[in-house]
Amino acid sequence: MKKKHLIISGSIMLILGPFLGLLIYVEALKWSFDRFAETGTAVPIGLMATSINHCILWTIAGAVVGLIGLTLLIVGLVKKNPAKP
Repeated sequence: MKKKHLIISGSIMLILGPFLGLLIYVEALKWSFDRFAETGTAVPIGLMATSINHCILWTIAGAVVGLIGLTLLIVGLVKKNPAKP
């Protein structure tokens, strides 16, 4: 793989990974609370914690994608200098 491809793909993953993770997190959290509001009764704390836990997983996934993108970007930007005798 060429260095140019590493730099481009790393940059895209670094920017879009956390952004999409946060965006999906907010939408999933909104969906969860809407679902709880439809029932009209008190929601058991265990069910709410499970639902919020699923939402947080999207944030973690976005952070992992961002870290992979950062790694690719660093690898693409590092230049190899051959050792001179």
